[in-house]
Formats: sequence, C-alpha cells, structure tokens
Amino acid sequence: MFGCIVMKQYDVRKVRNKQGKRAVPTSLTYCRQGKLLASGNDDGSVQIWDHRRTVAPKMRIWNCHPAGERITCVNFSYDNNVIATRCLDGTVKLYDLRQTKQALFMKDNLPALYDGTKIAFSPNDKILCVGTAGERVKKGVYKPGELKFFLRDDMSEVKSVPVIIIIQFF
Repeated sequence: MFGCIVMKQYDVRKVRNKQGKRAVPTSLTYCRQGKLLASGNDDGSVQIWDHRRTVAPKMRIWNCHPAGERITCVNFSYDNNVIATRCLDGTVKLYDLRQTKQALFMKDNLPALYDGTKIAFSPNDKILCVGTAGERVKKGVYKPGELKFFLRDDMSEVKSVPVIIIIQFF
C-alpha cells in the first residue's frame, strides 16, 4: 500500500489524581524539543512527563486550577522554561518549570465557554495571546469576544482586539 503511514503505540501514560484514582486529560501538548509531554486534567492538575521516564510524571502541579473545571489548553514557551494553562473558569496561569510551587502570574476575568479555547506564545516568546468569549449584555445585545495580548514578563495587557462575527441569512 502506497501512502500509508504505520504508527505504533509504545507507551501508555496513565494520569492519576492525588488520591491515586484515574484522572482524565482534557488537553495535551509537547514541548518544542519534543522531550516533555504536558497534560491538563479534569481534576485541575497539570502533569508533565519526560519521554525517557515511563513510570511516573516528572512534575506535577496539583492545584493549578479548581477541580472539576476543564483545562482547555496547556502550552510550553519557546524556551521550554514556562508553561501556560487556560481553564474554563476564566483564568490563565503561567508557571516556571524550575519552580512549580506557585504560579508566576495569574490573569482572571477572561471568559471561556468552549473546550477549544486556546492560548499561544508569540515566536519571540515575549507575548501571550489569549482568546476570550463574548458575553450577553442584555437580551439581543452581545459584547464581542476578544483576542487579548499580554506581556509574558508581568502579564500586563498590551492590546485587545474585538472579534466580531457577522451572520447573514439569505
């Protein structure tokens, strides 16, 4: 067969919560070098595995977000020293992987309605881009969603761009 790709599964990573029970990953990402895999889980934790270790995660951030809130996105910075997390509770947190006891920065009031809400670092690694959901102001009136840009160093807002969707019925 020409054009077929054969893929094999070598490892299965089982995500466990603090009590040792099964946790469900809601987002996954690899670091830019491909050596680390991070999962955002339904118990609010982020777990990071080194591909050379197969038994247990290399790092765990247990209380990254509230339990029961879905982590919609986990993303490594280009220098692989910082990880950004996005959650349906409307928060974005940055953690330094060399010291994961507490978040470097946290930004809240960033509404997220969907599991596909993402975050991204700029190619120069200085800016973090966050998408937000629109809000209903009153019946028939909606505030549009926005793309917000924050400096990675202090999470100060650089720019906010409204995202307007126009629906036409024919």
